[in-house]
Amino acid sequence: MENRCRLLPRISFLLFACLPACTPHHPSSDMISQYLSAKDAYAAGDLEETEQRLGAILAKDRGFHQARFLLGKVYYFQDRTADARRVFTSLLRGHRGYNEAEIWLVRVLMQEGATDQAKKRVEDLIAFDAADPRLLFLRGSLALEESDLKNALEFFERAAQFGDELARAHLEMARLYYQFDLPERAMEELALCRTIASEGSMVGEAAGTLLDSVRKERGEQ
Repeated sequence: MENRCRLLPRISFLLFACLPACTPHHPSSDMISQYLSAKDAYAAGDLEETEQRLGAILAKDRGFHQARFLLGKVYYFQDRTADARRVFTSLLRGHRGYNEAEIWLVRVLMQEGATDQAKKRVEDLIAFDAADPRLLFLRGSLALEESDLKNALEFFERAAQFGDELARAHLEMARLYYQFDLPERAMEELALCRTIASEGSMVGEAAGTLLDSVRKERGEQ
């Protein structure tokens, strides 16, 4: 009983000491607005503008991890691999299980030619998530780098098996656009669905049937 009483103050101290680190970070509305502007610049392909906007955000809010992540991607596409590696490594130290940062760090290592490091990281990720086609594709690419054509083909084939799941998402989006009387958007999603779906799959056939219906309603052949 006496030992328990002695432990209580220590436990309470540890709990309160953990609170700042364990509390999720919430950027201000102004920071979020600036971040969305940076994402727009990134989507438009203006990497310099994106970097400037993200720099202004992070100068005020270093805890905004989404902004740091996007900055890492900007560095990657600017071929500033050392800067990109530093950003993604820092994010992983502060946010365990940040798979997106892990995946981009693997891409950076591949770009730097650090094949062994990249392979170890991606294999560790696959061990916990063998159903992520991005990881399977990366592992296939690494096998290709090593001229291991047999394993490259195997990993690419496993990644391709998830194409029908992605195609199904495009089919459901097309159905929603069709219901909301947005036929052009529906046709775009159906075209994507048929491109991604495997030959002879049910999802591809369903997309083809709906696409024919939309075209007939629009008077197209």
